[in-house]
Amino acid sequence: MDSDGTAPVEEAIAAPLLVADRRGIRYEKGTRLADMAAGFKALGHANVAESTLPLKTNGLARDGKGGWRAAADARSEGSALALP
Repeated sequence: MDSDGTAPVEEAIAAPLLVADRRGIRYEKGTRLADMAAGFKALGHANVAESTLPLKTNGLARDGKGGWRAAADARSEGSALALP
């Protein structure tokens, strides 16, 4: 955890994906979110499904020293680069 209490950008981007929209709740296949599916259904969400989500993300965060840290989603192609 970073000094401000948030997850480092690399850790946040690596977190499992969950999408909730009018179609229901879809969560990333093969992740710890599968353990939450029964809880979502118990809360009244009828359409809860494991899915291969076509979402990828990248991020940029201040490093506290005046610079930047960049991270790319390891589930996608490409990489991140932060320049001074």
